[in-house]
Amino acid sequence: MKKMMKLGIVMLTVLVLFTGCKKKEEKKEPNINVNTNEEVVKEQDVDGITIKGVSLVIEDGISYYVAEAVNNTDADYKLEEYEIIVIGKDGNVIVTMPGYVGDVIPKKGSKTIKASINTDLSEAVEIRYEIKK
Repeated sequence: MKKMMKLGIVMLTVLVLFTGCKKKEEKKEPNINVNTNEEVVKEQDVDGITIKGVSLVIEDGISYYVAEAVNNTDADYKLEEYEIIVIGKDGNVIVTMPGYVGDVIPKKGSKTIKASINTDLSEAVEIRYEIKK
């Protein structure tokens, strides 16, 4: 009987050690920053297309860009690709990101554009656009 009790205690101890005493992993809160610089988020007209509603969110060093491209012309506009040129405080280009619509924007219509890059753009002070034809 004593042997059974000792064996039971040993088994219970082992069970507690392997199941209940695990270190709990700390959940790390994401580091999120939104670039609200006026020259970054401002509405811009480029070749009959208005780029507006710009959002630049940086999460854990990855920058996510979202905007709306509006066709202000009286004809369908084939906008497949354009460049998003991001400027830093020193006036130099931090990065040039490709922006893809990949489709025709109907006259007076719009498309949402998204881009992301593994670069922290929280210090960007301006965004410029160049349409690739």
